[in-house]
Amino acid sequence: MERKVATLVKFVDIYTYVQLENELNKNYTVDGCHLSGQGYLVWTEVIKPFVEE
Repeated sequence: MERKVATLVKFVDIYTYVQLENELNKNYTVDGCHLSGQGYLVWTEVIKPFVEE
């Protein structure tokens, strides 16, 4: 018997919003790898429409 599973996972690309010249924009990172507070503010705005669906 074949089961079908609904996919409830969406991929949201935030990198295009926080990168500069193919690197994490220094305004949005604390160490070149992890987002800073400013980075998370951008992240929040980008994912908000998907969370509100």
